[in-house]
Amino acid sequence: MKPAFKEALRSVFAALARRSPADYTKELGLKLYARKAARSPEYRSWVEVVGDERFARHYGHTRVDDPFTLEHLKWQLFEVTRALRRRVGLAPSMGRVLDAGASDGLFLEALGARWGLGYNLLEACVVQIQKDGWLACRGDIEALPFRDQSFDAVVCCETLEHVPNPVRALCEFARVCRGRLYLTIPGVAATRVCPRSDTSPSVDTGHVFELSPRDFATMLSHTPWRLVHSEVVRIFPRVSNPVHSLVLGQVLFPRYFPVLQLHELTRAD
Repeated sequence: MKPAFKEALRSVFAALARRSPADYTKELGLKLYARKAARSPEYRSWVEVVGDERFARHYGHTRVDDPFTLEHLKWQLFEVTRALRRRVGLAPSMGRVLDAGASDGLFLEALGARWGLGYNLLEACVVQIQKDGWLACRGDIEALPFRDQSFDAVVCCETLEHVPNPVRALCEFARVCRGRLYLTIPGVAATRVCPRSDTSPSVDTGHVFELSPRDFATMLSHTPWRLVHSEVVRIFPRVSNPVHSLVLGQVLFPRYFPVLQLHELTRAD
């Protein structure tokens, strides 16, 4: 859709709905998530155990207060941890685990790691991981400060898309890992290269590469990894109304991904 036509469509929509497309789609999204939650006692129980405050501070460097963003984050963490537990349950014991890109201790905790270390570029995230009771280290995942084969498994959730050189990061994971890599990235049909954001004066925390499944698999040929399992992790409820689907697809989904890709990798050698 051309930018000029999209902008005209937004203006017409705002005039008819008497609110911005962003506000409308978030209100719609909250209603759809409420229906999904009503059908999932497992989700409701998990949210109660974790607590809203922990979700709100999940990112470490920023607090989530927007109601839709918070609800989307809850479902994302719930669905990803559930999918990871299914895969880890089929694999050998994780032992020493590196959570590369961790912003808190939630994934290490959910996976039941006996020994875990969270790693992030931001000091605020390192502090939060430590508050959650885990070891933490600050640094760039393109240059990990660990010895070869230091970890039995590496987890990297919603982080690779933030990295300027994902191939280098994947090679570093292979160097320090003697087991498997569990990775989640945005679910996109076509690869997208994102412009630099201005979220921070010193550290850019925005996305760089959002990779399609095909391009991700091609990129792996430049690394020591071999793909052993892939699946789609659905976050947002399925939308049956075609008008709602169109509006959500144009306004909400470019930022709040309805699905993620989960990839399980083992060393090719």
